[in-house]
Amino acid sequence: ARLVHEQFTSAGVAHNGGAVRALRESVAGRSLLTMLALTDRDFRRADVLALLSSAPIRDRGRPVTAVAAWERTSRAAGIVSGQDEWRSRLDRLVQDRDDDIRAESARDGSASIMARLTRERDWATELLGFMTRLIDDVDESASGVGWRAKRDWAQGLINSYLGDEHQRQDWPDTEIDAATKVEGALDRLAALDEIEPNPSLAVFRRTLELELEGGLARMG
Repeated sequence: ARLVHEQFTSAGVAHNGGAVRALRESVAGRSLLTMLALTDRDFRRADVLALLSSAPIRDRGRPVTAVAAWERTSRAAGIVSGQDEWRSRLDRLVQDRDDDIRAESARDGSASIMARLTRERDWATELLGFMTRLIDDVDESASGVGWRAKRDWAQGLINSYLGDEHQRQDWPDTEIDAATKVEGALDRLAALDEIEPNPSLAVFRRTLELELEGGLARMG
């Protein structure tokens, strides 16, 4: 179905059919599920970079534009996985670049070398701040007790890292619609407090994944 839709669209042929993507494949659905899985996967570098490169991620309200630089920075820091590794190795890289800058300045190094070292230090500082906030925000202790609290927590992750509905206005219409449906799925989960007042985070995630198996609106 996906291939047929793509071929009709490419050929400019008007058509209509069932949805070819599940909500979990949308930007909002995929990003939210990836964030919720980071703790279980020990913040693997590959997973963090996949999140950064596959969605318009924001940091403190501003779009993240240095994804390629952050990829090089994390590689230079030798990060593989682990919360402590992200924090300690990025902090070490910041200190190393500060030391390099002081040493280069003492011997009247070239302006281009100083500029490169400064950029690398700034990228490491920015990535360290982003990862510190992300690790704290997705931690299970921040999810609260009950379905409604976990809904609010998950909605907060969407707003913080993808933006609110006003900041998402420049998204494609299909992605705006999908984000609205993802938020609707979260709202439905909030009503489950009457059935099971204290779900584990694993139960919340599995139930959300089932909700996001549903398709988007009809295409074309």
